[in-house]
Amino acid sequence: MTKILVPTDFSDASNNAYNFANHLSKDLTGVLLLTHIYYPTSTDVNQFVVINEEAEKIHREKLDSLVNTLNQDWIGSFVKEPFIEGVFKVGFPRVELTEMSKQSDTIMVMGTTGSGDNFKKVFGSLSLDMIDHCYCPLFLVPPGAAYSKIDEIVYLSETLKTMQTICYTPEKYVQKLDQI
Repeated sequence: MTKILVPTDFSDASNNAYNFANHLSKDLTGVLLLTHIYYPTSTDVNQFVVINEEAEKIHREKLDSLVNTLNQDWIGSFVKEPFIEGVFKVGFPRVELTEMSKQSDTIMVMGTTGSGDNFKKVFGSLSLDMIDHCYCPLFLVPPGAAYSKIDEIVYLSETLKTMQTICYTPEKYVQKLDQI
């Protein structure tokens, strides 16, 4: 079963990416991995660094609550397993997402953001990082974008050598989409 990794920071952009991924998962018969990477915050107190453990707990509870709410209509008498799984990790978002993107049969769907310089207004800084570091197919969903059935996939590569070595990945998903 295809794993659709959806990073969330609980923003409107990540909620929009979730909606896109939700529709994509129906076309690919996939399970959604709603993922929050918590980057610990710290404070200097009398020359000691103190990690705010309460903030981590709040983020973990926020993810659990969101996953439970989204699964509420899905889990019923016929389905026992959640359609959406919550994944909570502590670390640097780019590093953690890059590692998760190495899992087999995985797609990543993430929102973009509107802050930063002109290029970052279209693609957020984490989105830009993932373009360079993601090992799986990556969908970047801009604000307001809605899902529609995928009829064509454009694959960009700097060299033919690169394209020949990794082109099998999009082909696998094209085959799944053709079955619909």
